[in-house]
Amino acid sequence: MTNDVTVNALDFSVDFKESEINVAHKAQFESAVKAYAKQYEDWAVSAETLQDAKDVRAEMNKANKLMDEKRKEIKKQINKPLTEFEDWIKAQKAEIQKVIDPIDKGIKELEAMEQEERRKKLMDEIAEIAPKYGVKVDEITINPSWSNKGNFTTKGKLNKKALNEICGEMKAVKAEKDQLEANKTLIANYAKAVGQEPESWVVQIENGATPQELMKQIDQAIKAKNERLEQEQKQKEYEDAIADLEANQVEVDNKIVDEETGEIVNTVDLPFGEPEEDPFADPFPVSRPAIKTVTYRLSAPNHLIMQATQYLQGLGIKIEKISE
Repeated sequence: MTNDVTVNALDFSVDFKESEINVAHKAQFESAVKAYAKQYEDWAVSAETLQDAKDVRAEMNKANKLMDEKRKEIKKQINKPLTEFEDWIKAQKAEIQKVIDPIDKGIKELEAMEQEERRKKLMDEIAEIAPKYGVKVDEITINPSWSNKGNFTTKGKLNKKALNEICGEMKAVKAEKDQLEANKTLIANYAKAVGQEPESWVVQIENGATPQELMKQIDQAIKAKNERLEQEQKQKEYEDAIADLEANQVEVDNKIVDEETGEIVNTVDLPFGEPEEDPFADPFPVSRPAIKTVTYRLSAPNHLIMQATQYLQGLGIKIEKISE
């Protein structure tokens, strides 16, 4: 497009003549004001001089009003050319903006297209380089500034500075991946060494947990498992003891007799004995519930009688056998 309008045609200057304000009889007016001020500076108003005082005040107010009217009139005359000039400036700027807006839009559209072309070149370059560093494109955090015009040569290639930044990012991603794999291997081997299935622990590494955290959790899991197995073993031993006790007892004439010793069994003792006193119990309790004695007759198979007896004794209830 040919530009038929020269730059000089858009240049302009303003001829401004400074306004001059002349006050007629200025010196005479100033002298009169000073004379009035001097005459009435120490004047005391009295009943006799009241009317004179009012007349002087009215004269001074009239002078004030006249000066304000003249000031406003002159200011209006001075501001008129300024207001007209400002209106003209606004109108011309509006016309100029009509020129700027479509050009600005076109420039931005073109710059956006160029930016997109550079972004595509950037992604192609990253896709080519990434395999050399053992990383994938979607694993890299793309810096939006990499596609800026300043990161490309005049031939449209990424410059050295941008390439160094991109390669640095890829090295960092690869190092992070290697560390993740090392942590997964470490936890998998640790879990296997203590008899744990490694898969569930390795998944937690992928979710951001550290090896130190997981090792503590594995140790706690092993401890809990051992405590559970120990409790299960104690329960089995207890049940076996009860079974042996029941197997060695027979009922003769409504009495329970131990087959091995022939001894009449009056009560059933718990394998763990009477409940121990609590060494931390309050030696001076405020109050204790009253002890009450009741008599029940139990009718059930022998092993249930024994279990009921053991349960009650476990609650701290004293049991005395009255009869079979």
